[in-house]
Amino acid sequence: RRAREKAENILKNAEERAKKMIETAETKAREELRSKIEPEKLVLKRRILGKAVMDGRKAVILAKNEVIEKAFEKALEKIRALTDSDLYREFLVKSLKKAVEEFSDIGGEEELIVYANERDLEFLREKTRELYPSVKLKFRKGDFIGGIIVMDSAEKRVFYDTIESRFEALRPVLREKVASLLFKGGEEK
Repeated sequence: RRAREKAENILKNAEERAKKMIETAETKAREELRSKIEPEKLVLKRRILGKAVMDGRKAVILAKNEVIEKAFEKALEKIRALTDSDLYREFLVKSLKKAVEEFSDIGGEEELIVYANERDLEFLREKTRELYPSVKLKFRKGDFIGGIIVMDSAEKRVFYDTIESRFEALRPVLREKVASLLFKGGEEK
């Protein structure tokens, strides 16, 4: 009986030690797993936050670009409204003079082709008869807001002075100014 009790005690102690060893091993395994998972969770969390921040910035930039483009559209609408003014007609005459000067080296024999929008064609015809009676000009309808495009008859040399070309040339500078005005120093670029 004592041997049996002793055997049972030994077995019981062994089971308790085994149970404690298992618990210790499980705790250690959980801690090890946690220590490996935590950095990965942190990296994943940072990655997700970084992507969210980038997506947010991208959305802000796209929204700012949309606002700037609408400002440009409104500016062009206002410019279009000014194409019925004396100031605009002065611009057309100056453009025509620059173009004729630009092509002065080709002589009076070659014909120049002048593109203008339909509204400006008659005005330009009258002005060229008045200013350049000896210059041969052919007029054609162009599809732009205002200004002129002039080329030699071989269409090798071209003089552009349209509202759109001027506007596009100024767009980068205007873009910065518009962004600055709209977004108070906006880092929009």
